[in-house]
Amino acid sequence: MQSAHLEESIFNDAKKKPAEQGPWVYTGSETYPNGLWAAQAEGSIVATFTDPLAVFNNPRAGAKSDEIWIVAKNVPPVDTPVQVTLTPHQKAKQPNASE
Repeated sequence: MQSAHLEESIFNDAKKKPAEQGPWVYTGSETYPNGLWAAQAEGSIVATFTDPLAVFNNPRAGAKSDEIWIVAKNVPPVDTPVQVTLTPHQKAKQPNASE
């Protein structure tokens, strides 16, 4: 089994390079009045540009534009089964001022 960071699958066409690695922002999603979860209904689970219906959003510079993010050439073909693993971001430990 191969593994890769999500950013390796996303290309910033404005900068002509892959997305910078780093954390993503959990923004949740909405529920439609009929009880349907918007992220699932719209297929917007992880968004490269700011999407209020997505569960996770891109916090990088350029995230407000849906014109600069494209799929990188190294992604598996359509219908390839993939496993997504989410891990909490670990903030750097702040030095204790009393030490």
